[in-house]
Amino acid sequence: MDVVKAQTYCVSSRPGVLVIALCAVLLASAIWNVRQHKLLENQRSRATAEERKQALLAEAEAQQTRATLEKKGEEAAADARVQQLYREIDNLSRINEQILTQPLHQQHAPKMADGLGESGGAP
Repeated sequence: MDVVKAQTYCVSSRPGVLVIALCAVLLASAIWNVRQHKLLENQRSRATAEERKQALLAEAEAQQTRATLEKKGEEAAADARVQQLYREIDNLSRINEQILTQPLHQQHAPKMADGLGESGGAP
C-alpha cells in the first residue's frame, strides 16, 4: 500500500496584496487626472469668458472713439462754417460802411456809360 501523500499548495497572499495596491495606485492616478482635466476645463472656460468680455469692451470703446471722432469732425465742420459766416458778415459790414459813407448824390447818380449822361446828347 502505497500511501499517497496529498500535496498541499500554500497560496501566498503577497501577490494579491501587490495587485490590489497596484490597482489602488492606478485608480488614484486616474482620479487625479480627471480632477486636473476638470480644473483645466474650468480655467479654460473662465479665460474664454474673460476674453469675450474684453473683446466686447474693446469693441464698445472703439465705437465710442469713432463716435467721438465723428463728433469732433462735425464740430470742426461747424466751426469752419461759423468762421465762414463771420467772414461774410465782415464783408457785408464793410460794404454797408462804404454805402453809408458815400455822399447821397453818388449813391443815386446814374451810371454814365459814354460820359454823356441820360440824354444821350450834349446838354
